[in-house]
Amino acid sequence: MIRKRSFLSTSIALSLAAFGAQAYAETISVEAELFDNFGGTFDDGQPNPVTIYTTNGQGAISYVNAQDFVDYDITANGGEYTIEYMVGTSVAANPTIEVLVKSNNGEWQSQGTVAVPLGSWDNFQPLTASHTVTLPAGNSTVRLHAIGPNWQWNLESFKLTSNTITNPTDPVNDVVVNLENFTNTGKTGAAVAGDSVVGFGQTSQGINFNTVGDYGDYSVTFDTAGTYSAKVSVGTTVQAQVGAEVLLNNTVVASEYLSSTGGWDTYQNFDLNGDIVIPSAGTYTIRLRSHGAANWQWNGDELTFVYESNETGNANPGTGNPGNGEIHLEAPLALPANRQIEKSSVFYTYPQNSNLAAFNDFGADGAFWGHMPEHDLYDNSVLSTWINDVQAYRNKGLEYIARGEFDWGFRWFTEYTGDPTSHWVRTLDGDIVTMSFMGDFMYQGYPNGWLSNHSPVFVDYFKSQVDALLSANVSHIMFDSQTSSTRSTDMNQFGGDFSTMAMDGFRAYMRDKYTTAQLAAKGINNINNFNYRDFLISAGYNHTTYMAGANRISGGVPLFDDFIYFNREVLNEKMAEVFDYIRSKDANIEIGATTAISEARGYIFDKDLTFLAGELAMNSAVTNEMPISIITHLKGAEAVDKTLVYFPYPWDFANLYDRNSPALARTWIAQSYAMGAIFSIPANIWIGDAGVWSPGADNYRDLYQFADNNSNLLDGYDAYSKVGLVAPMMASLDATWIDGSNTLQGSIRTLIESNLNFDLLVFGDPGHPVVPTQAQLDSLQTIIVDGDRKYLTDGQNALVDAYDGRVLDLNDNADTAAINALKANHISVTVNGAAADATVTALSRVHESNNNAPYVVQLLNRPVNPSNGVTPVLGTVKIAIPQGYFPEGVTTAKVHLPGKNSVNANITNNAQGDSVITVNNLGVWGIIELAH
Repeated sequence: MIRKRSFLSTSIALSLAAFGAQAYAETISVEAELFDNFGGTFDDGQPNPVTIYTTNGQGAISYVNAQDFVDYDITANGGEYTIEYMVGTSVAANPTIEVLVKSNNGEWQSQGTVAVPLGSWDNFQPLTASHTVTLPAGNSTVRLHAIGPNWQWNLESFKLTSNTITNPTDPVNDVVVNLENFTNTGKTGAAVAGDSVVGFGQTSQGINFNTVGDYGDYSVTFDTAGTYSAKVSVGTTVQAQVGAEVLLNNTVVASEYLSSTGGWDTYQNFDLNGDIVIPSAGTYTIRLRSHGAANWQWNGDELTFVYESNETGNANPGTGNPGNGEIHLEAPLALPANRQIEKSSVFYTYPQNSNLAAFNDFGADGAFWGHMPEHDLYDNSVLSTWINDVQAYRNKGLEYIARGEFDWGFRWFTEYTGDPTSHWVRTLDGDIVTMSFMGDFMYQGYPNGWLSNHSPVFVDYFKSQVDALLSANVSHIMFDSQTSSTRSTDMNQFGGDFSTMAMDGFRAYMRDKYTTAQLAAKGINNINNFNYRDFLISAGYNHTTYMAGANRISGGVPLFDDFIYFNREVLNEKMAEVFDYIRSKDANIEIGATTAISEARGYIFDKDLTFLAGELAMNSAVTNEMPISIITHLKGAEAVDKTLVYFPYPWDFANLYDRNSPALARTWIAQSYAMGAIFSIPANIWIGDAGVWSPGADNYRDLYQFADNNSNLLDGYDAYSKVGLVAPMMASLDATWIDGSNTLQGSIRTLIESNLNFDLLVFGDPGHPVVPTQAQLDSLQTIIVDGDRKYLTDGQNALVDAYDGRVLDLNDNADTAAINALKANHISVTVNGAAADATVTALSRVHESNNNAPYVVQLLNRPVNPSNGVTPVLGTVKIAIPQGYFPEGVTTAKVHLPGKNSVNANITNNAQGDSVITVNNLGVWGIIELAH
């Protein structure tokens, strides 16, 4: 299968020698963990016959016992091959690998055996068998079979090298079709006003007068059988939806939406998505047809077919099992230190808040939400005013995070397209989706429709935003993307994206991902005319019933998991293209987005996304404690090494306004900075119908000055944890809000109120099954699981099982004693002699790169007075740090409290030998600085 799009998929890694001027021997390299089937009989206590694991950054298989086997589907030129294994074992009793090949009649034929010499399990060494392996030309299945003693070998990879030296074949030339040379032309659908030509208009160098549904038939000769891709050269000024599709035997085999090239005769090549299988050399009738929502489409010059492979069988051998192996999230792009957002940063929510009385001494570094003009974005005079405002702000020495928009930019999109209606999200009932949460706005006669991320102009439109953003001297860029149309798949007040664009894209995604048999098992009998909207309607769904089921991934909606993964991958790919465009203009700028690790429909899978941003819920209706729910986001951001900058939703501050409890927000600020995030300054906050509220600078000034004054104890620090909490993204997809599952929330509360410092261990869903790195897992003494473990894939469960001696289950009574025993090896807190781990959270943090930097313990006083949101001041607070807790013993301590002078504190020892530091007059936040 030639994949023209980069939708995530998994297959055997085949490394074929490249054709060149010299003769070559075919080499097929196979990663051991990417098997297609397995089996076995020995009871080794594992859930599967073999286990996938990672060692020294390489995937491999382990727990292989006698009679276990793994199968691999491969494609070869055929003939005799030598076989070499990268293998290791600690067994001396001649563990043995037998290799078998499945014949055409389904029988397994042994090719020979080789004994694995004694070494060690993870020290993989090359082992070449003395026998050869005979493979047929084309597809075949190879089995590796363990024989001999019970315990056998671990395998990292193997490779097959042909004993036949082959001269390279001549390259297959592109097949180029001049579009004016059609043999027939016509139209599918109704005529378009003003189009005087039925079908394609013919010119000396191509075609014109092309309106939606016009087509041309071409007699095309292919000298070589195989699989081809296609590209079309077109020119158009149309900003709305234009597209092209190729039909063979009355079946669409390749299609794609196109975009404006700036002129009817300004031609540009566009790749079409799909594989065109030519079963034998000869002449075929190919139809090229325009499609999309726009009436007027494009002028065309050439249609080109590019030879991709000699495959002439099923053009869609997708595994249907994405992620059958270990993958890790890429670390964010390393940027120069002077361009990075520091964890001690203090940001005004809006730039204009810097001018408010009494907010000028907060130690502020800049502004979080730097809005461009709400309309007339493409009017140079309007944009210039904003550019000058940004420069005036920067002249004060302040940073400016400029904000691109998905929702409030609806006016920009109308200005960009003229008529936005063909680009909007549509419900299952065919209605447009408006962003009603912002009100019923109209602009230039159009409502505030929800832009589909499947629109053919999506990327170019966002690039136009980038051009506007970078026309000013901004320091950082963020995209307010929490209302991207991926979210329309689950938020039950909206109801999905069933636009023609989304349906066409989903068809291509499913064709690419599954075989014909797998599609049939899912109820799709003909992928070429599959339409998910029609599919759901035929199953009895309407807008209302779809919304009821689509609020969670297990809501019973057919194919809903695929639909989510598809929407997410499209958005990830398109935003990656936008990020690349930004980097082409400023390689070192920080790029952020309002997305979260616990909101598994967003676009977090990109190294160019270097910080996270957003509005988040603070659970302000709970008035007697510092919020627990936000910790999912704080820990999640740190897990992917992306600083979180955020602010609450308007309703949270509306709750404080209604109760006259502005002091409650102090708990939000303190917890954010203590856990490595940035909470923008509450000043002139929009709280909905009540308008704008300023809760007062005096309520928060001391906390922001405290963050600024103690930047050396915040910047560059990460959580220091010996415990990890497994957090499956799949559980978040099965929750009804973006804070993660209720189970995860309960587990976080248990660990926080036990003062068990922990890292969040993020495990991806089957659509993108990321796992923590081996280094992350190896660094932990304990791995905590809970009821959400059921959401892990088999491979992810096997990875957790590999650390079986360290795994404790919060839901297993048999592990309760062991979990309680962990507390003796962690920091504990007493207040006035009474245990107070649930009252004061002590967060241990160490510098990520400087081993000589002080250790830090952040103190958070969790309770608040429900009547006014004020945190009660605590008297004698004793922090007990067990000997050996930190890498080195602590020698001196200094206590820092907001609004107070820092003081040196004595270190005493209790009966258990713990180092004890006493803190007096602890308000909402404090920091202990520990030399060592």
